Order: sequence, then C-alpha cells, then structure tokens
Amino acid sequence: SKQPENKATGKETTKEDMETSRNAPPSIRPGDTEDHSAIGGNAIALWWSSDFGTLYTKLNLQPGIATVIDNFYICPTNKKKIILVSSSHNDRDQSLFISTDEGATFQKQPITFFVETLLFHPKEEDKVLAYTKEGKVYVSIDLGKKWILLQERVSKDHIFWAVAGVDG
Repeated sequence: SKQPENKATGKETTKEDMETSRNAPPSIRPGDTEDHSAIGGNAIALWWSSDFGTLYTKLNLQPGIATVIDNFYICPTNKKKIILVSSSHNDRDQSLFISTDEGATFQKQPITFFVETLLFHPKEEDKVLAYTKEGKVYVSIDLGKKWILLQERVSKDHIFWAVAGVDG
C-alpha cells in the first residue's frame, strides 16, 4: 500500500518521517533535515497537532514542573472537551487539566481525590462521574471544576450513567 505524501518534502512518507512527526519538537515538520537535538532532548513530552500530524506543538501544562499524565478522556458528544488526569511526580496529589478547545489550551483544576476512571455523560457534555481508587463516586456538572461526593463503597463494575427515557 502506498504511503501518503510528506507535505514538507513532496515525497512519499517514510517510516522515518512518521517517527519524526510523532516526536517532532515545536514548529518542526516531518522531513525537516535541520539539527534540532538541543530542542528535543530525552524528556518525554505531550505533543498536540491541529492539522492531523503535519505540525506538532509541545504542550507545556505547568512550566518548570514535571507533570505526569495518568489518563485522558474525550467527551463523546463534544470532542472539543478533553480532561487529562495528572499526578504530581511523587504521586501525592492529582489534578485535572481541562480543555474546551480540542487541547489547544488547558486549565488546571486541583482535586482532593485520586481518580481511577472518569465517565462522561452520554448526552450532557459537562456532566462527569469520577470513580476513585478508594471506591468512591464523585459527580461534576460543570466539566470537572466542582465535585460532589455521590456514593461510597462502590465497586468499579457498577459505575454508569442512567439516561432518562432509556434506563428505567
């Protein structure tokens, strides 16, 4: 099967181009032959593309602070809404990074619990359930800005949204 054309070089995209694209430092296009080793380094980072992988921009969620992304969730009814679950480097606390613009920008939201999983409402895009590692369920109706403890001693297999008119 023929590979798509590399827009930077005008040639067929190679495996090397794809690797460069996935790991490209800011404002570097696949096929770029300039040495950018001083920019790239060996650190693992989160990169964002708004043009289907032609150009990547490094996300800097907390300048000067090592940020560990544990998981990410995309709203099923509005793909512009994204929540990243982040732990501090020493796992002492967690925060959410919330985006309403497909990941172009994020707002940090500290939380007082440790998320095991998040679950967006199937129809209402700002409603989210959080299941914690301690077996608690929290609910947010404002895309994770404020949380209310809903239930304790819940097993993970029993977390779901009931939808009016669908679930009895």
